Formats: sequence, C-alpha cells, structure tokens
Amino acid sequence: MHSARMMMTLAVALIIFLSLPLSWAQDQSKRTDADSAAIKQVVAGFIGDFNSLFAGRLGNAHRTLTVRNVRFLSPEIASVDINYELTRVKAPDGSTTPPREGFYDWTLVKQNGHWLIAILHESNIAPDPALGPPR
Repeated sequence: MHSARMMMTLAVALIIFLSLPLSWAQDQSKRTDADSAAIKQVVAGFIGDFNSLFAGRLGNAHRTLTVRNVRFLSPEIASVDINYELTRVKAPDGSTTPPREGFYDWTLVKQNGHWLIAILHESNIAPDPALGPPR
C-alpha cells in the first residue's frame, strides 16, 4: 500500500515536472516569434533609412537585406546574420559599378520594449571594384 501511494505520487510529480518545460517552450516560442518580427522591423527601418540618406557615389544606390538568422543570446540580446546586395553605386568616373554582396553581423539589445542596434559589423564579400586594387 505504501509503495503504491509512493509510485502514484512520483507519477503525478513526474507528469507535472515534464509538462513545465513544454509550457515554457511554448511561451518562449511565442516571445521569440514576436521579438524576431520586431528585429526584422529594425532591419527594414535601417535599410529604408540607408536607401534614402546618402548622396554622391551612393546617391542612387539601393541596398537589399535578407535576414538569414536570428539567435537569442538572452531575452534582451539577439545576434542577427544578414546578407545584403548593393546596386546602382557610381564609380568615380560616373559609371555604375556591378552589384556587390556582403553581410552584416548585428547584436541588438532590447531596452524599454524596443530592439536597438548595439553592434553592427559589415563585410563585403568582394572588394569594391571602383576603388581599385588594395594598396
């Protein structure tokens, strides 16, 4: 009798214990989905500003961004990998350079409910042909 009661108590405790991570994971998924969407809005805002801000060689330039990955390092810190293509850049002679590709690695922090870019690292996959060979 004592053994059956103990087994029943353990079974109930095990069921409760095992259901907690599932509930947490579902809540975490909802939160990260909303945060991922908010982060993608930050990316869209950034590129919208870029495409309307620059003059000179970049006056007619257009940059297209594609978010490859969003990783949450904590509920308030995210790492974002982004590919970009830059088109319609003018060379010093006035001709249009070929499209260039590159990538961004961003770290965003959530402050007061808003995602902000804390670190932005940009890398070109190939050097800008208009600048000539490296010195």
